Amino acid sequence: MIDRNAVKEHFNKIADRYDQFKERNSHYYSELKKIIREKVSDTCAEKVLEIGCGTGNLLTIIPSKFALGGDISIEMIRLALQKITESKSVKFIVMTAEELPFKPVFDVILAVDLMEHTAAPEKVLQEIRLVSKPHTKILVISANPIWAPILHIAEKKRLKMAEGPHHWPTLRMLKKAGIKNGFEIIECGFRFLLPFPAGRPGNWINSVSARIPVINRLGLIQYLLLTVRDV
Repeated sequence: MIDRNAVKEHFNKIADRYDQFKERNSHYYSELKKIIREKVSDTCAEKVLEIGCGTGNLLTIIPSKFALGGDISIEMIRLALQKITESKSVKFIVMTAEELPFKPVFDVILAVDLMEHTAAPEKVLQEIRLVSKPHTKILVISANPIWAPILHIAEKKRLKMAEGPHHWPTLRMLKKAGIKNGFEIIECGFRFLLPFPAGRPGNWINSVSARIPVINRLGLIQYLLLTVRDV
């Protein structure tokens, strides 16, 4: 069982080094940005919400009139606020994914590398459903659990950021929870077979492998694109 306070303490502790870790693993974060642009940037988004926004690096990828980022870590939000000046179009607040204090006004909702740090991903999706309106697009991205042994080794060798309390859900679990909470699956899949810089050959392998059945399930990144099911 993942303890919410332990998650909060972990991210408060690593907040000052968070962006440094991202720079060291920029290849991975570039792929996250690529997926976000591909899957939801074409949406006519007036309002965007990112749950678990960290220091806010992904929030402004999607063109919108208003973007709101929330995170359980007050230190992450402190750093995110330093990146905006007097902007009225971007806001950051401290919040928990299991209790979203919003009305259903968002056109796009992002949950990137979030679900593994929650005790109940199904509860998070239930909350997301409550703040979604018809045709809202929800993009959920997380690490593929089959990579867990490799990621744990990388963490011990300090090649990646410490995850803190986590449990990576399978894509199947997330799909099931989404359907149970009234969502329709637009698209889902896996990406990023080679999660390290390998030049053009590596980019080609990642592009091709994502389209090959069975092999594509070996990708490091899994994603799920949802919308509210018509009733």
